[in-house]
Amino acid sequence: GITVEQAERVLRWTKDLGLYTKVFFTFGHIGETLEDAMKTVEFMERYAKYIDLAAYSVSVRIYPGTEVEQLALAQGFLPKDFTWDRPYFDQKIEALGTDPIIPIVLQPQFGWKEFRKLELRLTWFWLKHPQAALKAVWGQIRLGRIQILAKLAYRFTQSLFAK
Repeated sequence: GITVEQAERVLRWTKDLGLYTKVFFTFGHIGETLEDAMKTVEFMERYAKYIDLAAYSVSVRIYPGTEVEQLALAQGFLPKDFTWDRPYFDQKIEALGTDPIIPIVLQPQFGWKEFRKLELRLTWFWLKHPQAALKAVWGQIRLGRIQILAKLAYRFTQSLFAK
């Protein structure tokens, strides 16, 4: 695997060499805790000046035939009556900016409550780094992802006014 120290060095090198850097973070991996996720956000904040574009996903999707599916079934992360033969829809998943027809990994130590806390922290990241936020928005526009952008804007607004 790659260590945090190696990632830090690469980010510094890319800046020294004048290379464009895009990083992508995924939160909610199996075994991950909210504390682990917050350390990742702290990494994002600490190295924001080295990152040209930051993106993230707040969930790990479960697809048929994958190791994640096998683990999700074995650990009870999917409903007991879950089957790929029936349509799946979970409106709450859409609030995370993820397709609501694809199940995600929800774990006892990293469930909805923890995802919500993480979303609030990530909102503060974007507020503290508006240039990074604008780059992310422009990237979505260039890719023709207006619908995704609208969902992200809705999520961002919800986070700002959440209790």
